[in-house]
Amino acid sequence: MDDEIKELLEKNLEATEQTLKLVKKIHRAHLWVQFFSLIKWGIIIAVSVFGFLQLQPYLNMILQTYGTIFETAQKIQGVIPN
Repeated sequence: MDDEIKELLEKNLEATEQTLKLVKKIHRAHLWVQFFSLIKWGIIIAVSVFGFLQLQPYLNMILQTYGTIFETAQKIQGVIPN
């Protein structure tokens, strides 16, 4: 009976060691996924900010043009009686 228990304990130990190896690999892979996810979001945010900064002068120009057109339309409405 002791030999049987000893054999079962050894099999259990081997299975546990294999499980530990797999868990360590999974944990390491998860850390890499988190790292690259962080890098991905950093790139997305950086590109968004850079794009906004590059487009800002054009957006200001469009808004100024819209304001001028709106003012002109109001002046025309004031000159032409309904």
